[in-house]
Amino acid sequence: MLMGMAGLLKRPKVEMEEKGKGAKIVSDLDGDDGDEMMEILKKELGIDSYGHRKEIVEGVKWILEEQEKREIGKIETQDIKKEDETYKEQDNEEKEEDGELIGSIGRQWLIDFEELILGDIIGKGYFGEVRKGTWKGVVVAVKYLYNMEDPSNENKFLQEIAILSNLRHPNIINFIGWSKTKKQVNSVINASVAMVTEYMGGGTLHWSLTNSYSFLSQTFHLLSNIILDIVRGMTYLHSRNILHRDLNARNILLDEHYKCKISDFGLSRLKAEHGSMTSHIGFLVCMAPEVYIGEEYSFQADVYSFGMVLYHILVGKQPNDDIDPLKFAHMVAHDKHRPPISANVSPFFKQIISQCWHENPEERPSFSSLLDSISQPTTSNSQTTPNAPIEADIIGTYR
Repeated sequence: MLMGMAGLLKRPKVEMEEKGKGAKIVSDLDGDDGDEMMEILKKELGIDSYGHRKEIVEGVKWILEEQEKREIGKIETQDIKKEDETYKEQDNEEKEEDGELIGSIGRQWLIDFEELILGDIIGKGYFGEVRKGTWKGVVVAVKYLYNMEDPSNENKFLQEIAILSNLRHPNIINFIGWSKTKKQVNSVINASVAMVTEYMGGGTLHWSLTNSYSFLSQTFHLLSNIILDIVRGMTYLHSRNILHRDLNARNILLDEHYKCKISDFGLSRLKAEHGSMTSHIGFLVCMAPEVYIGEEYSFQADVYSFGMVLYHILVGKQPNDDIDPLKFAHMVAHDKHRPPISANVSPFFKQIISQCWHENPEERPSFSSLLDSISQPTTSNSQTTPNAPIEADIIGTYR
């Protein structure tokens, strides 16, 4: 589904200047999937494809962003831009078949499975597992699904890969590539597709809140940075018209210095798709009440989920505490139940939490407005680097 750059970017004459070297490249881009651009970068700037993925040269960053904006609109065959009739016609013609989803990910991201060295399991769930591994000497995380023979599971996994491959932000997990394989990973998994992302050595936010909260609660600048990182990442997602639909502490990853990145886009959708979440639902405790009763998922539902995550961060325990998750979701949806906010939470954040989990979705703030509000009182702390990094030998779980 990645069309030629000629159709998408209308053959612009591009001038690129590499930061630090001043090397100038003038070229017309007309290769499929941006292959020509990649070749120019490799030849003129002396970087390989992996280096390009990992550290984007500042001089061509805007080109990549423009390409992403165009390509992300084709993931769900929806016309998001509505400004280019040719693009709109292409969009309407394309269907989300499995094979076309694979095509939408792009050849430039394909990794030879033989180059992946698999290590220990660092995350395991109902649908699959994540392993720590290495690729060309770089530590990575490799994700598989258990049952790739189920078309719906495979389609969702390919959709996650397609979405993540089009996202680049400091607070979104960095997509490195994907791999096709028919090999048996172990006695359970017979994977045909694997997703490779950067490895986050701090594990999940849920793990840190469960095992290191006494430390985090005494260093509020760390909590402030984590909160800001989540809001920045979600602001970016919503600016790209993407709903996460499963935001919770288990889907937020930390590095060794508590830098935070959002992950797990298996339930994500473009907003243009609309529709409710019925057959596939996210974490019940963080699910908005309107979603639980079958109403349409919206940006505001993501904000509600963030309110529950914020509660978890500031109070130090999950919103449902000892209540069964299904019972808790029912109480929230039908009895308007909300967990009590402890007295040690500041009035400012109490108000933010209450706004985010407001019963009326229209009364909930946007992530962009949350970013404006939350960044103000924490500006002095937001750039602070923690003195005590997470020790790699006592962490490493994506649970």
